[in-house]
Amino acid sequence: MGTGAFAVVNTQPFSLVRTFPLNCSPAELAHGPGSTLFVGCNPAAEVIDFNTGSLVATLGSLPSNDEVWYNPGANQFLFTTSAAPQMLFVYEGGTFKLLESDRLNGGNHNLAAYSSNNEVFVVLRPPNTDCPNGCIAVFGPLGSGSQPLFVGPTQPQSIGAPQSQSGGAPQSGTVGGP
Repeated sequence: MGTGAFAVVNTQPFSLVRTFPLNCSPAELAHGPGSTLFVGCNPAAEVIDFNTGSLVATLGSLPSNDEVWYNPGANQFLFTTSAAPQMLFVYEGGTFKLLESDRLNGGNHNLAAYSSNNEVFVVLRPPNTDCPNGCIAVFGPLGSGSQPLFVGPTQPQSIGAPQSQSGGAPQSGTVGGP
């Protein structure tokens, strides 16, 4: 088995119910659809069933960064890689098929998705070729191939976009949010 595990706990009274070994070194969890957990892992991200501990899917072959996200609005699993190649990966939540991968052109860390409009936000930290001082890349609905908008420390601006494997037209409209 792997080098990590996850624990199932009872909150009333607080007690350990059981632990399940993983096939990886975990760094982050996100609750997916039904009884699935999306685990940010090294050597690759995994989806597991938290009732049985069984492996449902392995997503790709690259280690995820220390943050993963499940977007229930689009039924998508998202993660970034901090080691080369620095990318944003989007997988469909039912079939676990890779929908899109976008180059991030430098340092990245946190990500989040807004499930009402399916925009995805990725923090890009210096050094980054798209925004040397750091910024937030806002991706339109993923899987659509739209290019990101880069929001920097002074004002919103559109800068040369990362290459998307699915192609597509530049994103238009405003940045959504809660």
